Amino acid sequence: MKKALGLLVVLAILGSFSTTFAASVDDEKGHVNIFIGQKALDNDEWEPMDSHTEVGIDGDMQLGSLPFNLSYGILASSDEATGSLFGAPVTLKGKTTELRLGARKYMDTQTEAFDWFVGGGLSNTTATVSINGLSATDSALGFFIELGAKYQVSNNVYLGSKIDYSIAEVDGLESGGLHYGLVLGYTFN
Repeated sequence: MKKALGLLVVLAILGSFSTTFAASVDDEKGHVNIFIGQKALDNDEWEPMDSHTEVGIDGDMQLGSLPFNLSYGILASSDEATGSLFGAPVTLKGKTTELRLGARKYMDTQTEAFDWFVGGGLSNTTATVSINGLSATDSALGFFIELGAKYQVSNNVYLGSKIDYSIAEVDGLESGGLHYGLVLGYTFN
């Protein structure tokens, strides 16, 4: 996980060399995104359910003359594994949900169709672990940072990718992790 956090920092620094900061990108007022990807959880605590499929919806909006957009979102991930315990079959299920509120900053590049963004904020992370249908659920407050890029494919539609890292400890179980995947989005002007 420390390597992933280091990768985020390096990408942010490298990306900033070819960008100029602006309060908004081409007068965009907001974005809404569908996210499809993976969440990598701490394998010491979540194995064999440490690689979750993840989907989410997020967005952001510009408020007045703030130099960043207010961001919001929800991400849901899950994984399942089977095994045996004392010779009896066991089904393990893990699920996390993150409700997020934060800030997102877009950076113009030399190309009109391509933009970077960075962000971060608070997350309310809920984790559920089930063994043969018996489950335990709890939630905790955490944090996230993100880095992404988007490429405009038509007037208001874009494709992109995003990588982020979240930290949240739910009842002693590290339930944040590395999130990475593809984004399909719409821009509001």
